[in-house]
Amino acid sequence: MILATKPLPRMPLPAAPLSRPVEKPRKRSQLRNVYRLVFVLAVFGVLAFGAVAREANIVAHNRTLRALSAEVADLEARNAALRVEVARLGSTAHIEQVARERLGMRAPTTLQVLTLGASGGN
Repeated sequence: MILATKPLPRMPLPAAPLSRPVEKPRKRSQLRNVYRLVFVLAVFGVLAFGAVAREANIVAHNRTLRALSAEVADLEARNAALRVEVARLGSTAHIEQVARERLGMRAPTTLQVLTLGASGGN
């Protein structure tokens, strides 16, 4: 047997087990909760952005629809006015007036009109 001539260095004894949970798992749990919170907030952010974008799109389409409806109403009014003008210009009185004033025409005299008999004789 060999005996030590020098005293052995003193090694600290292992610490007694703590009654509280170790800090690392608690930090992991807190970190996991932070990640969950960030994920939930990101999901809500994306949903909120989608809802706002959809509403903005609806507002833009409604504005376009109102502008087109106003344009349709204007064109229908113009179409009605043009129909009235076509009816006025196509009337017999207007045609006679244009024939007299612009074309220099006049009503025929009785000598210029030939009447054909309806006697049916050969």
